[in-house]
Amino acid sequence: MVPMIYKYAGTVAEEDILIAGWWSRMRELDHLARLFGDANFTPGALFNLMKPPTDLWYILEDGHISATCWVNPFMGGPSLGIWGPGRMHQLLPIFRAVSRLVFQHAPVIVSITCQPNLVALFARVGYTLIGEAPELYFGKTAYICTLRRDDFFRCNPEPIDGVESEVFIIGREDQRRVA
Repeated sequence: MVPMIYKYAGTVAEEDILIAGWWSRMRELDHLARLFGDANFTPGALFNLMKPPTDLWYILEDGHISATCWVNPFMGGPSLGIWGPGRMHQLLPIFRAVSRLVFQHAPVIVSITCQPNLVALFARVGYTLIGEAPELYFGKTAYICTLRRDDFFRCNPEPIDGVESEVFIIGREDQRRVA
């Protein structure tokens, strides 16, 4: 089944409850420090981080957020972050759909991780490791990677396995396909 990917509008209470549930799940899995540098990262800080100019997309599974991808401004271009509870197959559809949207407006995406095991996964979808910055991310080494539009489409040709995800904006009267 092709996952539905939704863009967070920040205007509907039910959607905010989903985001609060995502925070709770990250807390239970001890992912807050890994993603945001602080195990005491609060729900309010998450909501603040995910408001414009940041865009957040998510996949719903059984009424809960099972994967997210967010894009925020970084040095005049986009920076992409992604989260999932350890199932890479769930992250690929959201990563590919959001990257396609971003590449409509930008030639390069930057991603920074403090998880060295992700660098090899990033390379499989077209990223290039630019370098390491020791102690940059709350005392941990940060791995700075870039994804060029050409490399993305070379590694992620359309259609993917004959199926593309659809991205819908929820929380608005005019739900429409945006990718």
